[in-house]
Order: sequence, then C-alpha cells, then structure tokens
Amino acid sequence: MSVKMVSVQPGVMERCLMSQLPHDLPELPANDLKTSHNKLDYIGSGSFGAVRRCYYDRLGEVAVKCIPLIGTPEEMMSSWKSFKAEANVIPRLNHPNIVEVYGVTKWNSNVGLILEYVGGKNLEKLIRDKFAYSRSIGLKLVHQLSAAIKHLHTVDSQKKINHGDIKSSNILITPQFALKLADFGAANVRAATGCQSSSLTLDTSTVHTLLYAAPEILSGEGYKDHERDVYSFAVVAYEILTAKLVYNDFPGMKEQELYVAIMNGQRPNLEHISNDDPVKPLIVSCWSQNPTDRPKIIEVEKRLSQIIEDELGDKMDASVVSPIKIPDASRIADRVGLDRFLYPYKESRI
Repeated sequence: MSVKMVSVQPGVMERCLMSQLPHDLPELPANDLKTSHNKLDYIGSGSFGAVRRCYYDRLGEVAVKCIPLIGTPEEMMSSWKSFKAEANVIPRLNHPNIVEVYGVTKWNSNVGLILEYVGGKNLEKLIRDKFAYSRSIGLKLVHQLSAAIKHLHTVDSQKKINHGDIKSSNILITPQFALKLADFGAANVRAATGCQSSSLTLDTSTVHTLLYAAPEILSGEGYKDHERDVYSFAVVAYEILTAKLVYNDFPGMKEQELYVAIMNGQRPNLEHISNDDPVKPLIVSCWSQNPTDRPKIIEVEKRLSQIIEDELGDKMDASVVSPIKIPDASRIADRVGLDRFLYPYKESRI
C-alpha cells in the first residue's frame, strides 16, 4: 500500500493543535519571537501600544499586540498576572472568520498577546482608501461578519460571550477577501495592564468609535447582552454595503453631540442603500433603539445566507481572484528577538 505524503506549511499543525488546547494560553519567550525595524514588521499603533509582525519557529508569522506595563516593579508584576488572567478568559475560538489567539509573552516592561497574523488591510482603511469591490463581495463580507458573531454568541451555552467592540478598524480583510474579526477581549486585556484606553471613553481620539456603540452602552446599561454586538454589526454592514465610513454621515459632530444624536435615534443615512436591497430592512432592525427589537444574530446570519443564495446562487465573483496586494516580508534579514525592543510602540530598540 502506498502512502501519499502531504506537504504542510510551517506552523499549520501547531496552530491546529494549539487552537484545541483546553488549558491556559501558553507563555512564549519574547526572544523567540523575531521582529525588526523594517516597516513591514510594524503593523500599527495606538494609545494601547503597538502591533508587530513577528516570526516564531513553531507557528510561522504571527501578530503580537504589545502593551506597556505601568507602575512600580511590584505593580507591573501584578499587572502581568492580571494580563494573563484576562487573556485566559478569551475563548480559544477556532473559526475561519475570527482571529485566533495563540499565547502571551512578557519582556522588560511590556507584555504581548500573540495572535494569528492576517495579511491585508482592516476594513476602515480599505474603505478610506476607496478600494473598489463588487456588490457580491460586499454581501459575502457582511455574511462572514454575521457568521463570526454567531459563533461568538453560540459557541458556549454556559456563558454569554460578546465581542463588545465591533467596528471597521477591528475587522481585517485578507488578500483573498476573507473577513477576520479581531480584537476580541482586548479592552479587558489592556485594562489589566493599567493601560486604560476603553473605546467607549468620550474623548476626541474615540469620537468615531462612538458611532458603533449601541444606545444602551452609551447610557451605561446592557454590557452583557448580545444585542450590543447586533447593533454594531448593523453599522459595519452599512459601511460595507455603501463603501462609506459611518462618521461621514455625522460631519463635524463632537462627542456630546454624537451621544445625543444616537440616544435620540439618529442613524447613518439610509439613502445610500436602495429601497429594493433586501439587506436594508435587516440593518434597520439590527440597529433598533430598543435592544429587544433587534433580531438574534443566528436569525441575521440565516437571512443573509438566503439573500446570497437568491442573488448569487453558485456564482463566484471575478473580483475574488484579484487580491489586495501586500508586500512580501519573508526575506527580512535583520529580525531579532522581541525582547530587544524596549519601547515597541515607539520604535526604540534597547
């Protein structure tokens, strides 16, 4: 009997195994996570810290969300323990439309959350750059987002799992136009380090994020309910189908004005979506002012599946084979251990 040898890309088997592990997230040595000052290894930054592309022998390319620890050595050690505890609360979700979490790491006065690396761009940047995509691609992205949220909401019958921060900047689009929902549980993980950057804080740096927040969240209620994610889904679905960022429909509004507008029921401009579009009433129901009027995401995903079948059937859109172009970073030669970066969010090496 002949045996056919199957070629497996580096890290694929390890990723499959790690995603099934029931115990705590593994702690990986920072010096084994290789990165560089090359701009291709620097994915982005914010008030929380930075995200770096790294290479790890067992997993291949990964993304590391680097967060600084704050305080005295004793306080930083306490924050590290809190960080690990919060990271371990994040479910080990194995779904094609959710970014996987592989482990944690620590070095100097920094900690890191090790994630699946997704090439491409986030949805916010894709729309801002006026990247053209077809109606069928938009429909499929909206459906993939609903499938990701459905998995979150139904994966554990004992716990009510929410994402809590669904917005276009937390949605990654691969070069093959597959959607990946990212940053699940990140707010609690950041808070555990003392790096407070809640996306619902009313300050000028988060004015756009407020537009994705359900009214009950802005009023301080309903933080544990699935309906908040359904509301945010509707706002992102609007952005995908119109190829317009939601804040363009609220020009010049400041934080308090946005708060009042949302609490009074103001929503993005639906004139951008045809009245004949079957997704339009779905969006309207999902961003209902009253959380109890919003459908369950399992119903939303089912309806979107039917719309796609009715509109597209088995047709594959030609634009799927025209991927987003990303630079090849596989030959970066000056990668060193992540522990060599004292301030990974400021690009300063030790």
